[in-house]
This record gives sequence, structure tokens and C-alpha cells, in this order.
Amino acid sequence: MTLSSTITGDIDCWIAGAVGVMCDPFTSGWGDDAFDYAEIRWVNYRGSEESGVGVPTDEFRAFPVAPGIFEEGLSPGEFLDTINMPGKRQYPLVIPDKKRNMFVDLEIYSYPLYICKRPEALRRGRIKPAG
Repeated sequence: MTLSSTITGDIDCWIAGAVGVMCDPFTSGWGDDAFDYAEIRWVNYRGSEESGVGVPTDEFRAFPVAPGIFEEGLSPGEFLDTINMPGKRQYPLVIPDKKRNMFVDLEIYSYPLYICKRPEALRRGRIKPAG
């Protein structure tokens, strides 16, 4: 995928807006790492350092967001009382202070799995530098 200088300039202007400065929409530190342009949602996916999952900086992944393409499966929790049970959207956990009974720690867990029912809709490609 190659973005023309007109498009990248438009994106820079859209992000910089009233401030009047040119900027990289993903590295400027302005709020979200996503923006809409030309009816496409552009997301800077950074992945996870712990798992090594990510997208190389010179590549892209694309998928349509349309009804029926993805299905969400829910896994049971990792607690003894949820083994062999149907999955739930969230598992809240309240952990009381056992020494003084003065507070609780609240935790919430979720184990979704997104399944692509139309894998032919998934796309990947390389980004060519402009110029």
C-alpha cells in the first residue's frame, strides 16, 4: 500500500487541525491511536511486549467490520468454580483484606475469543515508503 503525498498531507492536516502544525497521527501523542479517513478506521496496533504479538512497522493488516464476519466465543474462567461451565462475558472477583478487614481489591477477568467466519476477508500487505 502506498499513500500519496496528497493523502498523507490531508491526514496530517486533519490531525493537526487548528493547531496548524504538521504531525504524524500515530506518534504525536494526541489521544487515541486511531483515526477515521476516507471511510476507513486507521489503528496503530502496537501488540504486546509480553507475548511478542504485533504487526511489523512496514506491514499492515486489514479486515472489514461487517455483520457476520466475526463471532465471539467466551471461555470459562480460570477459577475452580468456573471449570466445565459455559463461558461468561466477565468474571468479577472481590478479594477482601484478610488482616484488617478494611478494604477489598476488585478484579475483573474476561476470556473472549474472536473467530473469523470468513478468513478470505482478512488481508495483509507491505507499506512502501513514499517517494
